[in-house]
Amino acid sequence: MQEPNLDKKAQVRRIQSDIMILDADLKKKIRAKEGFLMEVKRLKREQDMLTMEIKNKDSELKKIDNEQMIITNEIKSLKKKLNIL
Repeated sequence: MQEPNLDKKAQVRRIQSDIMILDADLKKKIRAKEGFLMEVKRLKREQDMLTMEIKNKDSELKKIDNEQMIITNEIKSLKKKLNIL
């Protein structure tokens, strides 16, 4: 009669051991997930900053293009005046 009792105790210990191992694995996965979430959050902040920087640079490029066009037109106008003289 003691043998079935021992089997049951062994099964209980085995299950408890499995639970401890799985619990440790779960904690590792949770830590890994938290790490990835933090990394994604940091990358999104960087992406937002880069997006703003790109918009600013595009705006500066448009401004320079407009100034370049104005200067080019002024040069053409002055060349025409020079030719007329």
